[in-house]
Amino acid sequence: IALALLSQGNGVAAELGAGFLAGVCTALATQPLDTINTRLQTQTTLLVQPLYSGVRDCTFRIIRAEGVRSLYGGLLPRCLNFGIGAAIFFLVFQRTLGALDHLAAERKSI
Repeated sequence: IALALLSQGNGVAAELGAGFLAGVCTALATQPLDTINTRLQTQTTLLVQPLYSGVRDCTFRIIRAEGVRSLYGGLLPRCLNFGIGAAIFFLVFQRTLGALDHLAAERKSI
């Protein structure tokens, strides 16, 4: 989809859209892992026995107790964060590549 956006034109909107879409896809793919990671990192204190024994145990306990949807809690802010960041990065990256290609072409013509 991102490549289709880019093939429609070289405009800033296409580059930002492709980057934003890539960021949102990244957030969607990694949100469950981030939820599990956060639960595992925040479970342990010196005085309390750990709640989860590992990644698999944590995943199954979350799904059993709260449902699959709970793995995607906080997805909207994460999508916006990743989407905006990726859009800006992608635009700057594409523009930098274009400037370097233009510079290389000028040097070859000299």
